[in-house]
Amino acid sequence: MNTDTLPHVVDDPVYRRSAAGGGDAKVLRHDGIPTVEFGFGTQTARGTDEYTTTEALIRNAIGYGALPGLYAQPTSAAG
Repeated sequence: MNTDTLPHVVDDPVYRRSAAGGGDAKVLRHDGIPTVEFGFGTQTARGTDEYTTTEALIRNAIGYGALPGLYAQPTSAAG
């Protein structure tokens, strides 16, 4: 998974950045398991005033719901 895949799922620009802390995705990637981690929300993540919105929850559900179909699509082999 890379940022080239996400425009098929989301309308907003995609920015690569690392979240602070140690989530499960980081552990899985460290163990060699391909892992998707992204999310819509607010700029309050990991703050004392952290919150999200209903719209962000719905957008995350739609985005993650579309990913299995994108992963299942065959890719052309170079050669």
